[in-house]
Order: sequence, then C-alpha cells, then structure tokens
Amino acid sequence: MPGGYSMAATQNKTAVFGSSAAFTRGGRSLANAGMQQMTPRAPGHASITTSGQFQDCEQSFKFWVSGSEAGRRSLWQAWDAIDYNGNGIVSLAEIDKWVVEMFPKLNNKSALMRAYKSSDLDKDSYVNKREFPVLLRNVIYFNKVWSVFEAMDTDADRRLAFPEFRQGLSLLGMASVVNPRSLFDSLDRNRGGLVLFDEFCRWVASVQCPVDGNVYTPQVTMANASPAHHHTHHKGSVYHSHSVKTHLANQFEVAEKKMQALLKDTRQLNSIWRSMDYNGNGLVSLAEMDGCVTESFKELNNKPALMRAYKATLRNADGYVHKTDFKVLLRNMFYFNKLYSLYEVVDTDNDRRMDLTEFRSGVSFLNPKLTPAEAFDEFNFMDANGGGQVLFDEFCKWAAGKKLPVD
Repeated sequence: MPGGYSMAATQNKTAVFGSSAAFTRGGRSLANAGMQQMTPRAPGHASITTSGQFQDCEQSFKFWVSGSEAGRRSLWQAWDAIDYNGNGIVSLAEIDKWVVEMFPKLNNKSALMRAYKSSDLDKDSYVNKREFPVLLRNVIYFNKVWSVFEAMDTDADRRLAFPEFRQGLSLLGMASVVNPRSLFDSLDRNRGGLVLFDEFCRWVASVQCPVDGNVYTPQVTMANASPAHHHTHHKGSVYHSHSVKTHLANQFEVAEKKMQALLKDTRQLNSIWRSMDYNGNGLVSLAEMDGCVTESFKELNNKPALMRAYKATLRNADGYVHKTDFKVLLRNMFYFNKLYSLYEVVDTDNDRRMDLTEFRSGVSFLNPKLTPAEAFDEFNFMDANGGGQVLFDEFCKWAAGKKLPVD
C-alpha cells in the first residue's frame, strides 16, 4: 500500500483542499503521509502481505486524494454520495450503506466498525468532511488486516483460539517464532483465552507490523478539509450581530410552528411517538430518534444538536428516552438546533471547533455582550481541558450556565 490517505500532523487549522498546492505539507503529499514505508524486517518480526484483493479500491481512493483537480472532484462527489442527507457528517449506517452500494468487496462489518471508530478524530460519534480522507485510508487498512485475521480464524467464529493463532503465524511472517503461547497471551489482553479482532488490530499497530510494506499511523490530526469551491451550508456567508437573530428565526420558523401545534395536539403527538418508537417497546434510542427526525423534521436534522438533545433528555439509567419525557425531547431538539446554528455562525472555518479568535469575533452575536477581556475569561472557562478549542458540547454547557437566549 505505497502511500496513505492522511495529512501529516499539524496544529494549524489551515484549509488543505483548496488547491493542488495545498496537498503538500512539509514536503510530503497527502497521498504519501500517514503510512510510513518500511525497510524489510528481520525474521521473527510480524509482517502482513495481502493478495491485492483490494487493489482496485485502493487505487481509486489514492486518486481521490492525489491532489489533482480530477481527483479532488471525485473525492467530493464521493462525499456527497455518502453524506446523502447533506448535513456535513456521516454515521456508521451511512458509511455501511455507501460501502455496500459502491465498494461491496470492502463490506466486512468488523473492518468497517474499526475504520469508523478510528476515523472519528473529534470523538463526536460521526465522521465529518475533514475526516473523510482518513476514513478512506482506514477502510482499506482494516479490510487488509481483517483478511488476514479471517484467514487465521479457521472456524469462522470471529475469534482466534490459540491453535488457530499458532497455525496461522505463517500469515504474519512469524512461522519460526520461538514461544507462540507467550505471543498469543500478549494479544489476549483480557485473558479470556480468545483474541478478538480489536485486540488483533491493537497488536498489529503496537508492534508496527507492516501491511503490504506500510505501517499504519493511528494518531493523525487533519486540518480543515472544506474546499473553497465546495458548497457547505451557510458558513460562507458573513453575518452581522443584528441579523443573527433574524437568521435563526427564519431558519426554524416553519418547523417551530409545526412543533408548537404538535405539542398541543395529543393525538398527533401520540402518532409521532409511535413512529419514533416503531418497535413499540415504550423506549426510544438515539437511532430511532434520528430516523424519525430525518423523515418528519428535516429542518432539525443536525447530528451534533440531536446528540446533545438526546443526552439532555435522558432521565433513566437505561440510556433510553421514555414516553413521559417525549415532550422534553421535542423541546430539546429545537433548543439545541438553535444553539448549534449560533455555534456554526461563530465557528467561521467550519471545523466544528471554536478557537479563541473565533469566539472573540463572534461575541457580538451573543447576548449578553462580552468585552474582549470577558471573552478571554469565558473562553478559558468553556475550554475545560485547556486544548485551545471549544467543542459544541462545551459550548452547550456554557450557554446553559449563562442562560444564553436563542429566541
């Protein structure tokens, strides 16, 4: 797998996909960063070689991130296909659907799950546009690792027992290992006597095992991947403080009238609850809420806002929304969508993180107004981990504490 799919680590929030020149960082192209070419290893060290079964998919993905105009067009066409509802983020279900339809040979669920988790760099449970090239790299990489794991798993139970592991060591280039039991125990971290795919992946990464001559680099920080020419919601617009309130009101006016009428109509309210709780168990999961919103409240289909609304509604330890909390959920869906729209206005580079410069520039949109010194103090209060960036969850906690009006 000569070359990879990730950007060299950077702390700058610089747009990297606006031009061909922007596909280089420190002398390395995007197509060559993130996967490190290795020299042949001495006998006894792990090495994975696949049969080239994913080569055509891999070459397509590499072309997309090659830096050429044609490749960049294909990359964003692919993003539009996977993000079919156009909300700027994709879930595991959307990834799975896209792979099944477009690249069926990559449709190995264990590999896709691992790729999805490893691509969610900001840990918001979704893959966004700037993480898409990382996802492409990971889908290929974990499918390759899965192909070896599957070959070793002779009874096809998705677990490696010691006899299977010992017999399959030749697939890792380690047929002559002196103590296979000790090696197996180092993979079996929970001492359950079986090695799962996640444990196998962790071991492959920890020993820097080359996969087709390349070593996976798990820690990647992607810069902002929104191309200047590509359409992205309303972030390209410039807002003035006096227009933000009008913008928010206009954006949700129709949906809000619909929701207010719904809250007064018990029969309709019950109908919506039944459509959300489609299995009739009296509980609603995040996925069920998301499905209902996608069909019935498209104006509110912003995943970070829905995630926050769902979490804010939970009153029970079982992790589900109960029917008694349904009205609270509906109100929270509106509140956090409005709050997310405000957050988007302040987050001018559209990377789903707000830095101090953006917050200072955006305080004129907030009420109450803040002086530059107050903005500095409030930002540091929000930024609880001192990382220099405020995520939407942190912004929500701050807004709730300040009773920030959004109407």
